[in-house]
Amino acid sequence: MRNTTDINLINQSIVEEISRPVAIDNPLDCLEKLNNLVCYLGNSSECISKSEYLYSQQINQLIDTGIFDSYNASERKLYIEAKLRDVLYCVKFSETVNKDLHYAIEGLRSIISAQKEEYKQSIKS
Repeated sequence: MRNTTDINLINQSIVEEISRPVAIDNPLDCLEKLNNLVCYLGNSSECISKSEYLYSQQINQLIDTGIFDSYNASERKLYIEAKLRDVLYCVKFSETVNKDLHYAIEGLRSIISAQKEEYKQSIKS
């Protein structure tokens, strides 16, 4: 991951796996998707940290140019957000994908737990 394009590609692959349909009545399908999503956790966290690092790095580069000397705080913030909109988008996208990934994992865990209970009940009957 060297730039926002690389980060966004990784995030997009995570989104595609989150969006992949799963047969809820098939425990193996649920487990496979859960395993895939869990494997993405490290990549997702790295996307957040790398995008935040790139954003901070580019802010520092803007500050070093001296362009902000005549700007007040709110003007600086607006200028940075406008100038670095692509990197800021990458940061926000990475954070959103990470949250969605965690929600998807928890949802699948709940489904698998329900399947397990259902299986236990069917054995008792």
